[in-house]
Amino acid sequence: MRNRSWKATDLGCLQLKLSSKIECYVKLVHVAGEAQVDFGSADFYERGRLYSGKYLNVSFPYSNQGYFQLFKGENQECLFEGLNTIFQYIGGVPTRMWFDNASTIVTDVIKDGRRNLTDDFLRFKNHYMFETAFCNRGKGNEKGNVESKVGYHRRNILVPIPEFDDLKEYNRKLLDICRDDGKRNHYEKDTPIIDLHERDRSKLLKLPREAFNSDKYIRVKLNSYGRFALNKGMHEYSGVPRLAGEYATIRLTASTVHVLDKDFKELVVHERLYGGTLRISATSGH
Repeated sequence: MRNRSWKATDLGCLQLKLSSKIECYVKLVHVAGEAQVDFGSADFYERGRLYSGKYLNVSFPYSNQGYFQLFKGENQECLFEGLNTIFQYIGGVPTRMWFDNASTIVTDVIKDGRRNLTDDFLRFKNHYMFETAFCNRGKGNEKGNVESKVGYHRRNILVPIPEFDDLKEYNRKLLDICRDDGKRNHYEKDTPIIDLHERDRSKLLKLPREAFNSDKYIRVKLNSYGRFALNKGMHEYSGVPRLAGEYATIRLTASTVHVLDKDFKELVVHERLYGGTLRISATSGH
């Protein structure tokens, strides 16, 4: 055959170009213990308030088992907290994980296909010792299993719009719901997904003694009213009036914003704001 070339189009098949006019696809074999990661979008009600949220999906192509966690946004703290929680639930760490090129993970795509990673993600990766693989730019379909799982979770678990009083408690229940969903048969192996997933789990890396600390610490200058802004000025929070005009340390989690003094004592805590419109948090969680 002349002019033969190939490339991976997703994690399920290989595109083989036999000539300038002929293309075919060769199915790839998924390795147990590897996972794919992606966010999806979904609405939910917490204590009667509607949020346009995000959910972090982790899927295992070998077994087709999937897990997800729901958040009010999509940032590094949400990514790390979601992965931490799923690792603890399944009792280990995937040997290799596939990601897209989100700015929370990748700072630059180099010509030879290598990636420069953000410092925080590099610390996370080194803490858990998993390998990484990345899709080509604009080719999210290259991690096709999790792309399908994002839609499956939305249609089968997040419809109708979920309503609950506490997001953390709901996320704990979601893990059990995902586990029980694995009792159905694999779409082509005629075996319960949960049984195949035991093969995945047997290949997982051992959890480190301590989970990765997903909190982020930053320094901000409070204005003359003792307030400060995050997310490029879109979200404003009250600080401490006596610190007006001074710098303060801020601890960020996926759901909260903490103002700390110079000794890292907590002074004020806020619910973390999300969304693309200007919002102000004037009351604290204390």
